[in-house]
Amino acid sequence: PTLVARGLEGRLPPLVSPDTPRDFITVRDAERAFVLAAERTDLPRGSLFNVGSGRETRLREVVEIARAEMGLDAEPQWGTEPQRDWDAKVWVADASLAASELGWRAADDVATGFHVLAEWLRARPDLWERFGVTRT
Repeated sequence: PTLVARGLEGRLPPLVSPDTPRDFITVRDAERAFVLAAERTDLPRGSLFNVGSGRETRLREVVEIARAEMGLDAEPQWGTEPQRDWDAKVWVADASLAASELGWRAADDVATGFHVLAEWLRARPDLWERFGVTRT
């Protein structure tokens, strides 16, 4: 959301290392996993499932997706945000249990998810303040 919010202002936010990994998932993919799990009353109470794409994406890739989607000319200023203590060198979910028990797999890729989020926020300027967007 921060990349979209700053993109609406025509800029990029402060950024950590471009090699910082994440396993991104869309809300609609997560929602589908939750619904499938809720419908499975035969599973043991308290069953745990990792819900992730199973694909590692580096921040560099996400920023390029954001620049293309938001039409940004701004160059990334890497390292202007401190790394977090919990950042890892590898960050990818093992959603194999969700696949085998729920029949669930993430359907959306990062670019699709970013596009959907950007369109959603573009259409709701009444929410921009909540995301710290300075109206221009």
